[in-house]
Amino acid sequence: MARRATLINKYRNSTQGAVLTLDAGNALLGQPLANSTESAVVIESMNALAYDAMGLGGQDLDHGIEQVLKHAKETKFPILSCNFLDKQSGQPALTPYTILTRDGLRFGIIGVTETDVANNWVATVQYTV
Repeated sequence: MARRATLINKYRNSTQGAVLTLDAGNALLGQPLANSTESAVVIESMNALAYDAMGLGGQDLDHGIEQVLKHAKETKFPILSCNFLDKQSGQPALTPYTILTRDGLRFGIIGVTETDVANNWVATVQYTV
């Protein structure tokens, strides 16, 4: 995370104009530090670096959707997925998109979770991709 922080801050300080800090997903689990802290270190770091949004990746679901929903309340940015749906309601389980304004420009950010998640994880629960 220290290298990531250095690069993000360097880019923010050297760029004129709009800068968005996004993560495409699979950030909450999979690395030893994330796994050993139940993602707490990752979330704290991403919050401190003022991330704007994060997509939901399949690996983020390794400890279950309940854990992801808990993390979504801890982040200062939305965890996005327009296609990870509650089977009963058909509605997105997470925020599907966000609109950000930077330097007078509006950016629409849509989270799309990879469809192979359905084969690996969600087939046994009340969600679908």
